Amino acid sequence: SLSADVRVAIREDGTLSGAMIKRSSGNDYFDDSCIQAVKSTGRVPPPPANMRTRFQRGMLLGFAGKELAR
Repeated sequence: SLSADVRVAIREDGTLSGAMIKRSSGNDYFDDSCIQAVKSTGRVPPPPANMRTRFQRGMLLGFAGKELAR
């Protein structure tokens, strides 16, 4: 099953930025769809004030193809 990890920064206002593949699935189409999923989300709730620096440095999101098929 396909899986990939995407690194993304979460700004103070919750805007997602700088999405990039950190661990490829080996399938360019799947990897591109993971990046597009992050970009289309665009914004999430703002991180708590005491966690903002950590979120701005970047978080790792895991995508698994088997979970997307549900």
